[in-house]
Amino acid sequence: MHHLSRQSPLPNRSNRPPRRRRRSRYFPRHNGTRLLTWISVVAGLLLIVGLASYILFPQETRNFVNHNIAVSISAPDETAPPPTPILVGVTPNPTPSPHVSLTHISPTPTPAPTDVPISSETPAPTLTPIPAIVHAPTPTPPFTPTASPTPSPGAALLSAQQYVVTLINSERVKAGLSEVVLGDNLAAQLHAEASLRDCISGHWGLDGLKPYMRYTLAGGTQYNAENASGLDYCIRSADGYSAHNGIRQESREAMGTLMESQGHRRNILDPLHRKVNVGLAWDSYNVVMIQQFEGDYIEFTATPTIASGILSMSGILTNGAEFVDIDDLYVQVYYDPPPHALTRGQASRTYCYDRGLQVGAIRRPLTDGSYWTRDSYPSETSPCPNPYDVPSMLPGARSVPEAHNLWRESYIEHQTMPSVSINVPWITASGWSVGQREFSVRADVGHLLAQNGAGVYTITLSATIGGEYAPVSDYSIFHGTDPPSGYGDGTQGI
Repeated sequence: MHHLSRQSPLPNRSNRPPRRRRRSRYFPRHNGTRLLTWISVVAGLLLIVGLASYILFPQETRNFVNHNIAVSISAPDETAPPPTPILVGVTPNPTPSPHVSLTHISPTPTPAPTDVPISSETPAPTLTPIPAIVHAPTPTPPFTPTASPTPSPGAALLSAQQYVVTLINSERVKAGLSEVVLGDNLAAQLHAEASLRDCISGHWGLDGLKPYMRYTLAGGTQYNAENASGLDYCIRSADGYSAHNGIRQESREAMGTLMESQGHRRNILDPLHRKVNVGLAWDSYNVVMIQQFEGDYIEFTATPTIASGILSMSGILTNGAEFVDIDDLYVQVYYDPPPHALTRGQASRTYCYDRGLQVGAIRRPLTDGSYWTRDSYPSETSPCPNPYDVPSMLPGARSVPEAHNLWRESYIEHQTMPSVSINVPWITASGWSVGQREFSVRADVGHLLAQNGAGVYTITLSATIGGEYAPVSDYSIFHGTDPPSGYGDGTQGI
């Protein structure tokens, strides 16, 4: 059985003071006062020049453009003050500051500045000194293109998820493996958000669900494996930690930690994985990352269902998966008790998850008078610590060190748990059709339901992929119990 381990990485944060962003504000420069003293000879000469200019170039507007600042100057109006410079794409802040904040203008054509209207009865211009044009200094901060809108929360999340996929594929390419693509199953994201809200970081949710159960409820049908990264405690500003350096930096650090763990590394570098569903949730101090890998090797024409004690399913294999012969289809049945709510103290004392107890395996019926000689076969499993075995009154972590201590204790408990030997009963199918890629199975599992009762029955199918025998599907059926809401339409409940 494939077991997955969970690790809560140490927060890589220093007690540095948070950086403050320095803002730049714009304030307009004001012109000097008019010249009040006239020298008659000079005034007369300038008046002649002014009249000549007015006749030759009536109501001419001159535009001065300095990078992103457009200043419009019209013919002087005796009754109006000198025009104020107009900033294109910048909203002036009323608070003065010695810095000028500019916004880069996109290549899209910018409308010309609006001129100050001039009356048709404008008198002969009175000599007025033309205000000096003061060019704004080049700002130190880089320009921000106005053509790039501020990402919405959805766009920011998708960008962060794609970045995690890039990190994963970087490791896979280095190992000579094909890349995975971002999946669309929402279970990982829902679990990340719930974990941040509940201040936990493991595979188990406080609703009692395991990864493969959430995955099925969210519409998944493939075999899947989960990595989880986070902390079983919500860091607050009062804890003395500074805010983290952003979701990308935190994602890189989390990936580094996952690659140092044998179980997580095996998931990241599994050559049969084709997709990864990335869940990310974060605030200023905490980040939860969920990576739920999956294959893409099966399409059900009828998803597994249990009706009146009969399990049935049918489908086709895809992307190179195949059945080498009629016995190459392997169907296993696992059982989990009905999920119910957990406390933070219970969820914080788990390290890994398993697929429950294997309660059966289905084989094909024999013909021509042949019969099977064995009713069961021996197997061995390494169970994970079960949070339901933890007293519910135990508290969750109340500090970062306590969260790490609880994680370490659960890790040691898992390492010291002995493996368990079991006998798995065979169930001979009443209907069995297997081609190279098509299959259809029908079997009576009524005695399993009577023996184990209500709960979650997970059906695992295996086939051959690239010469390797491997699971291709996990599908959880909620029998006699209602699944928690929020993951899907609940049609998996029986």
